[in-house]
Amino acid sequence: MKINKYKNYIYFLFLLSPFVDSLSGYLILNNYLSEGSLATPSQIYRALVSIFSFLIILHSKKYFLYLLLFSLYFLLLETFIFLLHGSIYTYLIGLIYSYKIIYLFLLFFSIYVLLIKKYINYSFLLININICIALTSIILITSFVFNIGFPTYIDGAFGTKGFFAAGNGLGIYLGIGLLISIFYYSNTKNKYLFLVCILNICALSLIGTKTTFLFLTAGLVFLCFYFDNKLLSVILSIIIIICLFVFKDSIASLLSKMFDVVLFRFNNSGSFSHFLLSSRDSYLIEAFKHVNYDGMYIIRIFFGLGAYYSFRNFDDYTIGIDILESDVSDIFFMYGINILVIYLFIMCFIVKFFIIKKQYLLMFASIMLFGHSILAGHVLFNGMSGIMIPLIVIIGIFSNNTRKRLSL
Repeated sequence: MKINKYKNYIYFLFLLSPFVDSLSGYLILNNYLSEGSLATPSQIYRALVSIFSFLIILHSKKYFLYLLLFSLYFLLLETFIFLLHGSIYTYLIGLIYSYKIIYLFLLFFSIYVLLIKKYINYSFLLININICIALTSIILITSFVFNIGFPTYIDGAFGTKGFFAAGNGLGIYLGIGLLISIFYYSNTKNKYLFLVCILNICALSLIGTKTTFLFLTAGLVFLCFYFDNKLLSVILSIIIIICLFVFKDSIASLLSKMFDVVLFRFNNSGSFSHFLLSSRDSYLIEAFKHVNYDGMYIIRIFFGLGAYYSFRNFDDYTIGIDILESDVSDIFFMYGINILVIYLFIMCFIVKFFIIKKQYLLMFASIMLFGHSILAGHVLFNGMSGIMIPLIVIIGIFSNNTRKRLSL
């Protein structure tokens, strides 16, 4: 039996990641490893993925050159900043955070090369993405059923993140994953994909964050819209509306328990923007109060001051990296306006691309993903949720809106 190394790469990328990420989360949440520590299972796993991805990209000189130039920019930037502050530790931290962005391009180019050269087919990729989403949902649901997971909020409110380290990153990952599963189901009408969607909805309902509430609402609407039996879909929608009206008090009580932290923050926030940003606007305001553009610090406008120092000065006493939990703000302070403009251009290009292709579900998914990146972060620098950027782009590029292409 001939071994297909390219298919094995896809298996390695998608079928192992839920278990590796949950293992890392378990070790971090049990204080066996500190958050942000080096050589976690997830970091080792993604280092191996990067090596395999790099070897695949070598099959295309053009994309290899793109990746090389992009990587060199970050390497030279962090090296130049290192020459100014002279700290090896901060230099390594800066390289690690830069690598998190490069990793997304590695995944995009490697999967793109595999598809464009027909080493794997599109359906094979989507099947494995959906299996990965299903495995993540199963791990989360299992931890909840047996009460062995970790709470989303440390104050004991409703919500669980299972064995995964970050509830926000998990919510984005499963939320975008739900929309991808619905997209695949809308083109194939396969009953197993419908079950994956239901499984994902159940998992999302357990996390209890604002993000998951939005994804749940959107997912249910899209799922009803794309349900194969339109008559049954209408009947189910009517039943749901009737149930919402008849059992409104019980449902309101249940939802208030599931999203009690969200409701508490909404009722006690000074403004809607303050609630939407979860106080992250105060982080940005504080950063602009302390940022310095005098003398050599003028370079931070165009090139930033590296991932570690970001909005701080070299002589500030720091005990670790401090991010603002807004990818747009962090990119500006870390890498300057040059990279920020590129990131914003990529956002707009992807959304416009989906509009032109009339892939409105993927367009909505990209708006949700980038919206969270702008307002609350947890995308670019998160190993789980960040992967969704290259994935939705790949899915959009190779989708032709026909059921023939998407078959199981």
